[in-house]
Amino acid sequence: MPTATPDDVRAVLGLADPANDPFALSDSDITAKLDDAEWENERANDTSDWTDAHKTQLEKYLAALKIRSTVDRGVKEGSQESGSVVFEGSSLSELRKEVSKRDPSGTLATSVIRDSSRSVNTTVD
Repeated sequence: MPTATPDDVRAVLGLADPANDPFALSDSDITAKLDDAEWENERANDTSDWTDAHKTQLEKYLAALKIRSTVDRGVKEGSQESGSVVFEGSSLSELRKEVSKRDPSGTLATSVIRDSSRSVNTTVD
């Protein structure tokens, strides 16, 4: 069982208030990512002597990275009538850095597969 909680992950993602979560991430959605993070960490590292705080730190950042990589499109605002969308700056590189700081194996930050089906098209009027 992961030591990090869905609220820990929301805090990393800047979604401290679940009612304002634009991605509608339920606790079970986040828990699934935390379960994956825990499993991957245990496969990549010998965690037998890790404190719960160390595990929590890695799990919450790795789960957040997984969410940003697979669920979140980072849309900040948009308009249906004009078709314009403003994207927030990517936090993927920052999340990768945070995971790398906490991962002795050095593999977990790069193991998250990027979603190649996501693309952004722009046009200039």
